[in-house]
Amino acid sequence: MVIVPENASLSVASVTGGRAPANDCIPWQPSTWPKAPPQFNAELHERLRRIFQETMLDELRNVVEDIKRANPQSQYPMTKRGHVVAVAYMCALDTIASYGYKVHKGGHMKSFVKEHFPPEYKTFANRIYADYRLPLVHSWNLFGDGALLPGNDAITRRNGLVQVGILNFVDSFEKAVGDFLNKLVNDKELQKVALRRYRSVAG
Repeated sequence: MVIVPENASLSVASVTGGRAPANDCIPWQPSTWPKAPPQFNAELHERLRRIFQETMLDELRNVVEDIKRANPQSQYPMTKRGHVVAVAYMCALDTIASYGYKVHKGGHMKSFVKEHFPPEYKTFANRIYADYRLPLVHSWNLFGDGALLPGNDAITRRNGLVQVGILNFVDSFEKAVGDFLNKLVNDKELQKVALRRYRSVAG
C-alpha cells in the first residue's frame, strides 16, 4: 500500500479506482477494486485488462520512454538504467502470470512465458524465474546463467549464458500480455485461475 502524507491532496479517481491524474503516484489499489463476480465474465476481463494496462504496462513503458528520451543519441539507452527497469518488469511478469497459472516455485512464470511470449522465448521458459526474477528481485543482481543486455537483442544462449536485451524483453512482454488477454476471453481454465486470483486480492 502507498502511504500518503496527511497534507497531500488525493483525487477522487485515485481513491475510487477511476483514471487518476498524470501527477498522481497512487496506483489503483486492490482495496478499491469491485468485488469478484460469481463467475468470470466480460466485465471482469475488461477490469483485468485495465489493471494490467494502466497500472503496469503504461507505467513501465513511461519509464522506458523517459530513459530513451534522455539518451536520444545512444544505441544502448538502457545501459545505466536497464537493470532497475528489469527488476520492475520481473515483478510485473510474476504478478500477471499469477492470474493465469498456479503459483508454485516459478511454475506460473514458466507457463506464462511458454504459452504467451514470442516463440524464441519458449526455449528459455524455465530459465526466466531462476536466472532473472529470483536474483534481480531478491539480490539486486544477476548471478549464474542470466545476462542482461542494454539494447534490443533477441534472447539467446551464448557462452553458456542466457542473454536478452531489456528492450526486446519489454516488447515481448507487452505482446505476451496481449496474447494472454486474448486467450482469456474463451479459455475456461485460464478464467478459473484469473477469477480465483482476483478474488484472493480484491475479495
